[in-house]
Amino acid sequence: TIAKMLGCNVYISEGRDAQIISALQEVASSHRGATCVWTFKDAAYHRTGFTLASPKPAPLCAAVVALVGAALKCIDLRTHVATHPRLGVVDHISCHPLASTSTLATASETAHQIGRQVGRELNIPVLYYGAAHHSGRRLAEIRRAAGYFKGSAGGVWEGSVNKGEAPLPPDCGPSTVSERSGILCLGAAPWVVNYNIALSTSDLDSARRIARAVSTRGGGPAGVEAMALPHSDGTIEIACNLLDASVTPQEEVLALVSALAEGAGVGVLAGYTTNKQPEELVQIALRQLSGDSDDVVRH
Repeated sequence: TIAKMLGCNVYISEGRDAQIISALQEVASSHRGATCVWTFKDAAYHRTGFTLASPKPAPLCAAVVALVGAALKCIDLRTHVATHPRLGVVDHISCHPLASTSTLATASETAHQIGRQVGRELNIPVLYYGAAHHSGRRLAEIRRAAGYFKGSAGGVWEGSVNKGEAPLPPDCGPSTVSERSGILCLGAAPWVVNYNIALSTSDLDSARRIARAVSTRGGGPAGVEAMALPHSDGTIEIACNLLDASVTPQEEVLALVSALAEGAGVGVLAGYTTNKQPEELVQIALRQLSGDSDDVVRH
């Protein structure tokens, strides 16, 4: 069981309504054979990440689809305002192998099961990336095509980014986008570390130059994607996806951001990850699935 553990990160555009988040947590843990092992709520970004796990694709798929359905019923993207970009009520789902003999192929099959059900039953456009897509395209490619990064000059996103036709031909679901629901990016990939570094500045242009320099696309180290986003209390975060932390660990990214920030006369407050490591998530899942723990781990 432990060796075949799979995980799905589900990012939902709600980070402030405690009642809605609690209800979504209940849905995420209501399917036998799957469990919600981690929840990361970010009120400033108006976004919550739910991590679900199971050793079997079928119950994991059922739990994720139920969570997506519940979110679509109670969240309206037309009234959503946030400092984190998003393309949909359920903005992004990533499927990952978590343990030694769980494979990327199985994670991809799980993504396809989820995509087919979401597209058919919940009627939203689904765009595949990574191992779930025949070309292996990256999530960032979809986001650039859909206007994810250019949605706001001032760092605030309001309402639906896409209207009418989907920005790319969907892999599942309709070709038209509901302004209420948006679109879903869904993929399979090795584990990605989400690592954010807070800067003591409100100068978005300066922070964006730092984010550009630390990203692979801007000449930075391998496997780093970065954005500068306004966060809380007048700070700005360099929000990073570390696509392979064994190649570029978070300590290297923090050192580089610190050096760039010093050169710009900006202070660095702290760095933090938004999820646990796969081995920790596997142990939490085993405890919860065996009945030793009923608690959803929250932050």
